[in-house]
Amino acid sequence: MDIEVYINGYRIDTNSETQISETKQINDFFEIQDRQASYSNSFTIPETPHNKMVMDMLGLVGSTSLKPYRLAKIDIRRKGIPTLSGGFAKVTDSGSGYKINAYNGIIDIYNKIGGNKISELDFSDLGEHELNENTWLASFENTWENGYTYPVADYGNINNNDVIFSYQVPALFVKYLWNKIFQEAGFEFEYIGEIDVFESDEFKEMAITLDKGVYQETDENSDEELILEIEKQGEQDLEAATITFLGNTYVVQALEYKTVEYLKFNLIQDSEGLINSSTSNQYNKTRIKIVNAGFYKIDFKGTVYNELTTLLNLYIERNGNNLFTVAEELPEGENEIDFSETLFLEEGDELQMKFISDPDGLHIQYNYSLNFKIFKNESGLVVNFNSFLESITQKDFIKDVMHHFGLLQQRIGKKYQFLRIEELLTDYENAEDWSDKFSERISETYQIGKYARKNILKYQYLNPEDTFANALIPIDDETIDDEVVVINRLFTAPGNSVFRINNQLLRYCELYEKSFEDDGTLKEVKSKKRNPYLIRVERNSGSFDYRIAGSENSTNFNGIYPLATFYKLDLNEVSAQQYTAFANMISLAKKNTSNLFLSTIDIYNLNFLRLKYIKQLGGLFYLNKIQNFTGDKKTKTELIHVKSIVERGEYSDDYGYDYNI
Repeated sequence: MDIEVYINGYRIDTNSETQISETKQINDFFEIQDRQASYSNSFTIPETPHNKMVMDMLGLVGSTSLKPYRLAKIDIRRKGIPTLSGGFAKVTDSGSGYKINAYNGIIDIYNKIGGNKISELDFSDLGEHELNENTWLASFENTWENGYTYPVADYGNINNNDVIFSYQVPALFVKYLWNKIFQEAGFEFEYIGEIDVFESDEFKEMAITLDKGVYQETDENSDEELILEIEKQGEQDLEAATITFLGNTYVVQALEYKTVEYLKFNLIQDSEGLINSSTSNQYNKTRIKIVNAGFYKIDFKGTVYNELTTLLNLYIERNGNNLFTVAEELPEGENEIDFSETLFLEEGDELQMKFISDPDGLHIQYNYSLNFKIFKNESGLVVNFNSFLESITQKDFIKDVMHHFGLLQQRIGKKYQFLRIEELLTDYENAEDWSDKFSERISETYQIGKYARKNILKYQYLNPEDTFANALIPIDDETIDDEVVVINRLFTAPGNSVFRINNQLLRYCELYEKSFEDDGTLKEVKSKKRNPYLIRVERNSGSFDYRIAGSENSTNFNGIYPLATFYKLDLNEVSAQQYTAFANMISLAKKNTSNLFLSTIDIYNLNFLRLKYIKQLGGLFYLNKIQNFTGDKKTKTELIHVKSIVERGEYSDDYGYDYNI
């Protein structure tokens, strides 16, 4: 026979009743799940002994075959020429033979990745990392090949234009994720047009944020191990006086300067040997020296009674610089101290506690009872990318990227070829001449797909009422619906922050949310679950101040840093860049259904990503579908008339590409 069918590598018995028609289709625009799947109509193979063996005796009484519940590999050849390779077959019925449907095309990669989430990708090449000053700054040099970086943005907690790096969030590069999805699914890809989208700056610089903040408020006892506890009861009682060189003491009018008192604690527990203190006049303070780098939670609690002090502040120092203000401007009387913070400390870091006080006239007088604890906190700011993006499927990610760049694709074996719709619809010179295949026109219709007069391209937004990055493609047709959403982006469009660095307004990507006390003071900052934001990572040169959460002192960064922008990601720019020719094609659209003489070789060499010129129909066409191909005979096809950016005149009949524009 002219037709051969192979299922899981076994050639299947066929007979004269085995009639297989194949439909080839590349596109119903904008719905990848329903598009680009070539398929055959159902066909039946006989229940021969050989076929029963291949089907694991399916249909026999007592059969336990799993064939109806599994996808099998299928290949179809006509006259030895493959017209369907590496497809998938589904057995739908048995009785007077086995009824089979066969599929090919995009279903291959979708079948492989199924409903897999982005979080299920293998991020072992990135590993875990701790969000501390060193890793944050080191990420500034990362490109897409490194997988991620920390682009500077307002994620919900910027303070007086200081970047608090504890509340910065890493972003994964789109190209890194795209490559990884195809690689893990076992497929390759390439761009077959003139300018490779996958090597463009835009594709390399696009990134998505995580879907929640990294910095998590921990429960009181979550993964914490107490390694240090110290306490101090004491008082400070200074009176204005001066001592002459003769040893005489005279009372003066007032104490003139602030007084600094470093605290020397009494040890209760020190499991890692953190305490280092001295009784010398210069170093009469308890120094807590960190032995092992890591995340630590510190608790500082107790009571301070201010008797005669105008200004009384309590601080924690790190390496001689103020790290946290524990209490500020304590009023007269009894004051409760209740301070808790989680932070990353490097090996060798030293912490000290101190009071700074201003005299009240002749006296500085206060007393205190304080308890200081340090816990090892294993659940600190550790970033594992498998803990994020659990609600986004790899399939939807591919769909979103294709929508952004207006990509079509076709599969050849294990390789997917991509081409921009805009490039396909304007590539007149490489059109294939199919004039000699034309038989007759069947009909012409004037609507394509489920489009409306206003076809909306939209992002997700933090505020559902926003539309600032949306776009629309208009169609001049009074007979269709008024409005439809044709592209609904997976990601959120970032807004503008009120904060600037280097006089440049930051992008607002809220992944943290602040809450405040009744008096307006900050109560807490909590991580929020959001749709990830789509950004572009641009390299800026300049300086800005940054600090750790809760710290009083800032450090200045001066150099090149990654900045989260929205450059050319607005859908108005995207539609102008990627969908202008497409908009012209579907406006005043014409879909031509014609019979063409197509051979098995034509199907084998079929290239949907080239326009077709048919002289008898007077122009260039986009091939949308080949219906029910059964062999070397007339086959029904769907052809969509292509217009240039402006309405053009008649084509010449010499196929010399010299039509009027």
